[in-house]
Amino acid sequence: MNYNKKGISAVVATVLIILITVAAVTIIWAAIIPMINNQLASGTLCLDAVSQVGISDAGFTCFQIEGCSVSIDDPVAGVVCNPGNLSCSQADCTNGTNNGAWSDVAYINVQVNHGPKDFDLAAIQIGVGSGGSTTTFNLPGAIGSDGALPGQNEQKVLSFSYVDDAGVTIPGVPNTLQLAPIVAVGNTQETCSISSDIVLAACN
Repeated sequence: MNYNKKGISAVVATVLIILITVAAVTIIWAAIIPMINNQLASGTLCLDAVSQVGISDAGFTCFQIEGCSVSIDDPVAGVVCNPGNLSCSQADCTNGTNNGAWSDVAYINVQVNHGPKDFDLAAIQIGVGSGGSTTTFNLPGAIGSDGALPGQNEQKVLSFSYVDDAGVTIPGVPNTLQLAPIVAVGNTQETCSISSDIVLAACN
């Protein structure tokens, strides 16, 4: 009789171990599957976004820096004005001898194109390079940004102010522009790889 009790106890213990193992696997599986699905969805969406969203360098993508928009070197007057040199006054830039163009606002125009595939493009990240450093801006949402993002088979020119979070013009002249799409994955957003990288020129 004692032998039978021991046998039954061993069977019960084995069944309990199996049930606990199955429950643990079920719980872990339920937690891992959504993560895997999100990663797969993120990867697929980013592949689409990188191949479908980019910068169009067709003359509309350019910058206008605050200050003198042309390089001026007047040895007689002792005035040197370069784009991005905020120490050059408006009077120095626009007097009769120099006849430069002055801008009170530093801004960047970027022409963004969107291909035929339909996906949830939440935003775009623009990286502006100057002097070996890159400053990023998210559109829409950056200071001075305007316009909605392009839809399927659309191109749009988006503008934003070339300023820091305090609204102060960033010193130096921007010379490169990068674009990275930001896609919506469920309730989160994923910043994808850079899809475009161009040399940035001054607006005419």
